[in-house]
Amino acid sequence: MKVGYPRSREVLIDQLPNLMGVKATGMKPLPRSNPCAQNNGGCSHLCLYTPRGPRCSCPTGLELATNTRQCVVPEAYLLYSLPRNGGIQEISLDTAQSDKALPFSRPVEAYLLDFFVEDNMVYWTNARDMSISRAYLNGSKVERFIDIGIELLQGVAVDWIGRNVFWADAQANRIEVARMDGTSRRPIIWQDLDSPACIAMDPA
Repeated sequence: MKVGYPRSREVLIDQLPNLMGVKATGMKPLPRSNPCAQNNGGCSHLCLYTPRGPRCSCPTGLELATNTRQCVVPEAYLLYSLPRNGGIQEISLDTAQSDKALPFSRPVEAYLLDFFVEDNMVYWTNARDMSISRAYLNGSKVERFIDIGIELLQGVAVDWIGRNVFWADAQANRIEVARMDGTSRRPIIWQDLDSPACIAMDPA
C-alpha cells in the first residue's frame, strides 16, 4: 500500500544549515505514572526516568553516595589532563566512580595541572601557545593567568599559603613567580639552570 503525505503538511521552519535529525513528541501526558514524580524517585537531587526505573544523578561538583540516592561533596578526587582530547577530567577517590570532564563551555588544551583548594580553582598549562590558565571546578570563570614572555613552558606549581604561582621556562632557563592576582611577576632562579622541567611546591 502506498502511503501519501498528509494534506496538512506544512513547513514549520526552514533555512536550517546542517540539520541532522528531528524528534517528535506528544503533548498529552502518558497514561502511566512516572516514578520520578513521586518524592523525586527517592533522589536527593536529579531523578532520571529510565526503562529500568528511576536513576539518581548529581549536578556538577557532587557525586552519588554509596546508597546511590544521596548526592554528597567528594572529599578527595584526582584531576588529570587529556591533552589530545582537550580536557581536564576528575574522578572520586572515595567512591571510585567513573570519571567526568570538567564542564567548560569550550574545550581547553591542558597539559600540566595544579590545584588551589581554598579558591577551588584548577591551574593548567597550554604547551601550544605557552600560557597558564585557570578556572573554577564548575567550569566557570575561565581566564588566562600568564600568556606573554614564556618561551618553553614546562612546569607549574601553586603556593596555596603565600598565594603565588610558579612556573618553569625550559628555553629561557629560569623559574618565575607571580602573585595570584597577576602582579609582582619576577624570575626567582635564573643562574646555573639547564632546561628546568617539572616543579613542585611545599609552602609549609
